[in-house]
Amino acid sequence: MMQASFWYAARYSVQASCLSPLRTGGPDGDPETVLLDRDGGCLIQGSSLAGAFREWVTNWQGPSLSDQLFGTQQNEGCLIISDGRFAPDTLVERRPRLRIDRATGTAARGGKLDLAQVGAGSSFSFEILWRGTERCPEQQKAVEAMLGAMQAGQIRLGAQKNNGLGRVALTVTRQFFDMHQPGDWTAWLEETGKGELLTLPAAPARRTLFVLEGEIDGLLVKASSSRFKQEGGKGSYLPNLEENGAAVLPGSSVKGAVRSWSERIVKSMNLTTDLTDQLFGAAPENQRQGRAGRVRVEDLRLVNAKKRQISRIRINRFTGGVIRQGLLTEEPLYSPVRLELSVLDATSLECALLLYALRDLGLGLYNLGSGWAVGRGLLQNARITVTLPDGRSLTMSIPKGGSCRLEDPDGVASEWSCAWKEAQA
Repeated sequence: MMQASFWYAARYSVQASCLSPLRTGGPDGDPETVLLDRDGGCLIQGSSLAGAFREWVTNWQGPSLSDQLFGTQQNEGCLIISDGRFAPDTLVERRPRLRIDRATGTAARGGKLDLAQVGAGSSFSFEILWRGTERCPEQQKAVEAMLGAMQAGQIRLGAQKNNGLGRVALTVTRQFFDMHQPGDWTAWLEETGKGELLTLPAAPARRTLFVLEGEIDGLLVKASSSRFKQEGGKGSYLPNLEENGAAVLPGSSVKGAVRSWSERIVKSMNLTTDLTDQLFGAAPENQRQGRAGRVRVEDLRLVNAKKRQISRIRINRFTGGVIRQGLLTEEPLYSPVRLELSVLDATSLECALLLYALRDLGLGLYNLGSGWAVGRGLLQNARITVTLPDGRSLTMSIPKGGSCRLEDPDGVASEWSCAWKEAQA
């Protein structure tokens, strides 16, 4: 007589909504396409979902529980995860990107590209099926914990996760089956029953969160060069990058600015350049393996930004004269901003470096977006709030034209200052 492979099962039906764009690469590696199913719909593979979940469970509880859930080469796991399928009307957007040569700080050869991604606000659905020969609350708790981590933004999907992409919000229903019960057996075979709406548990924090708030003056987030608009009587102008009707400064752009300034700080203080590679990552070079970064920067979305069109002329650098047809109209943005940056398992030295870099951004020593040479993208009246995984925090206020004020009731800045001085010794 054949033994049943499982007597108990739990089906988690997940409806996911993209809070930020999601990048799913196609099989040919083309950055200007996303992964599609045979019917032409956007798709995220079940193996990608399983990989993201497995990594989190391994870091949370270790490889033993992870192997039980997801399996090994010798043994099958108790989870089956379906592909995530998007709604038929899902919008695919493209963002202009520019690869930077770290040695020169300039654009890499052939580094300009448009990156395709599923737009924020898109939705997709998938299922997680748990099976066991006996009840196992520990494994089901782990499944619900990893869904809670995804809801909290700790698990991101797709590529470009550290550049703010791949964050989703979840609605989950759970249906439990005991195959000893005729009603459950019938519901399993006929796929009937709605299940219960699940309240996801809070996820343990591992990231140090930096939040920079302030006002930005004249931010330029230029769209692709081919996207010129015409408005009656005003001529052509290059619009700002917009998604879902709001201007967006991509997290990759913000991270690039913060990284570049952090490298200047490290160099000026004669610290090891490996410090910035540990934080922001490093590409493989000269037989050296690449390294994934631990800093994550969210997109900067300007929902109610004020716009003002300003005309400029392009100058010929050889003659010093005006380039023919060189009139250009730009549309700088004026808006309150909230910039979020977080780092995984941060050391005191790394936190000190990031705090200095964000402080200098708040002081207007460097900018965001385009137009630094003409004073675009400078922050004013900045306030930095840092929250550690253990709940401790500090606040730094940078009023316009004033000096920095630090509020550090938990003594966090003192720890970071000591680590900074030790690194200089």
